[in-house]
Amino acid sequence: MSTPVEIPVLAEHDLNLPSSLEGLGELAYNLWWSWTPRAGQIFGRIDSTAWSRHHNPIPVLRGTDAARWAELTADDDFMVDASRLLDEFHRYLAHHGFANETAAGPGRISRTQYDAVWAEHAWDRTLTFFGRTLWS
Repeated sequence: MSTPVEIPVLAEHDLNLPSSLEGLGELAYNLWWSWTPRAGQIFGRIDSTAWSRHHNPIPVLRGTDAARWAELTADDDFMVDASRLLDEFHRYLAHHGFANETAAGPGRISRTQYDAVWAEHAWDRTLTFFGRTLWS
């Protein structure tokens, strides 16, 4: 097996998200949010001023303080909507993962199942491919 390719990215650790909403950090760094209107609505509910100003989830999440996160995690409607959005996002990732799209038979992940191991394998294969073909 080839050596993994390190691709520098912005750190997500500075978002300070509550554990129940950590998936928003992953979503913020994936362009899926940009073509999914419900994602923009969730980020707008977190901080409507920051969302209107930036239309980018990263500054919205970075600028949200602990008191606001406490309000949001206590809001059952928000938590249900965020959970549904993150479930949809993870189904999208599982369905479109490189390894999943080439799988066949009983080992293939169903459309409604997210498996972190498969997703990690898909990203490893994809980034290794990019490393060999684009950055050589």
